Amino acid sequence: MIFGHKIENVAGTQLLEAMLWYESKRSGLGDELYLCFEEGLNSICRNPFFEDRYKGLRVYNIHRFPYQIIYSIEVETIMVVAFFHAKRNPEIWKSK
Repeated sequence: MIFGHKIENVAGTQLLEAMLWYESKRSGLGDELYLCFEEGLNSICRNPFFEDRYKGLRVYNIHRFPYQIIYSIEVETIMVVAFFHAKRNPEIWKSK
């Protein structure tokens, strides 16, 4: 079974901010981050049962960048609730 997905506004904003930051460091790097995010999201949709770390919220570490896709499984839909730097305090995104 392949799941559909929905990206919450907060997660979309976090992804965009990270892309802009990386793009400011090197042209094209923001696009590379997005491609890694998209690859991770596709992996999650094919097999969503990654680590259940936060009481129903699961975590997927994307490749090449220190970011995590935080998501829940809602029936047949993956709900992306955060796109977060793996070295930051998770209490920050939980509060949003």
